[in-house]
Amino acid sequence: YATARFTIKKSQDELNALAAAGLRRVFVGLESGSGELLKNLRKGCTPDDLIRAGQMLAKAGIEMDVSMMQGIGGLEHSREHALSTAWLLNEIEPECVRIRTFTVKNNTELGEDYLSGRFVLMGPHDILRELSLMVENISGKMQLLSEHWTNFVHFSADMPSAKQSLLAHIDKH
Repeated sequence: YATARFTIKKSQDELNALAAAGLRRVFVGLESGSGELLKNLRKGCTPDDLIRAGQMLAKAGIEMDVSMMQGIGGLEHSREHALSTAWLLNEIEPECVRIRTFTVKNNTELGEDYLSGRFVLMGPHDILRELSLMVENISGKMQLLSEHWTNFVHFSADMPSAKQSLLAHIDKH
């Protein structure tokens, strides 16, 4: 597991040495391509940091496997989240994107926002619309994997070649 914040603190020589020692893949919680949402989530990085980390890892020959969080912007930021995440994924072109659907956790700031009504949790159809919008805007080469229990639709798709069949599959749900 790695974070963009700490990856970009490494020198390229340090990342090259890790690759030479056998590191082949890192898992990064990308969550969103929206700078505003990343700030609200206190990820400690920006979209530019994630791009830079991806470039450094690729140069070292280390694969980047990322997770993203459907619904993390709520209804208010759904469109921005889908479009900015697609943009960021196109910039990074990670080997795999693991899709997760946001669930409320107790004793968290976002959980408190949900309980007070400041954060509106998205329903299944809203999540699927957000997912479709993101998929429609992905043009880079990557695998999209939706196998997590929180997701409303499950699939594994190699992008961009599987885009149309994936959109049809999402639309069926």
